[in-house]
Amino acid sequence: MPATRRLRLRHKDEVSLKDTCDAGLYTSVIISFYSVFGHGRYWVDLSGHPLHGVDSDIKHCQSKGISVLLSIGGQGDQYSLPSSRSAADVAYNLYNSFLDGRRKGVFRPFGDAVVDDIDFFIDKGSPDHYDELARKLFSYYQYEVLLTATTRCTYPDRLLEKALATGLFSHIHVHISCAL
Repeated sequence: MPATRRLRLRHKDEVSLKDTCDAGLYTSVIISFYSVFGHGRYWVDLSGHPLHGVDSDIKHCQSKGISVLLSIGGQGDQYSLPSSRSAADVAYNLYNSFLDGRRKGVFRPFGDAVVDDIDFFIDKGSPDHYDELARKLFSYYQYEVLLTATTRCTYPDRLLEKALATGLFSHIHVHISCAL
């Protein structure tokens, strides 16, 4: 069994999700980014990777025992949680669009594929309401949902400090550009 190794897919020049999982190097892969949210709009940007086929690639990876996470946030400026209501709305959308929810009328970009977990990569804006988002996502499950966070160069990360204080996050990833 390979050591716990994670890879964040976020550039169009990278290999496919399926090829990444077939390499045998990773125990989990993070898809980046669910980058538009918080104002009644929701969008996933795969940074040039085609959306077609991601559903089967996710299932392929999971069949090999590799967890697939969806990262929210990123370096864009089209996301925020301006209120408790927006945190609840984003949790609802994530649950029904990417996780186990199956609410009729909610678009599922990856079809019937379900990502294993949600990674918080909050790089811009206010730290407000991410703790509420984490609690709401966690409340949708009768069992433990895996929430992870990718912090910026310091810990605790100013933008994620309140969310991490909830105790609901199982892993924290260090942003690699900080170590260079």
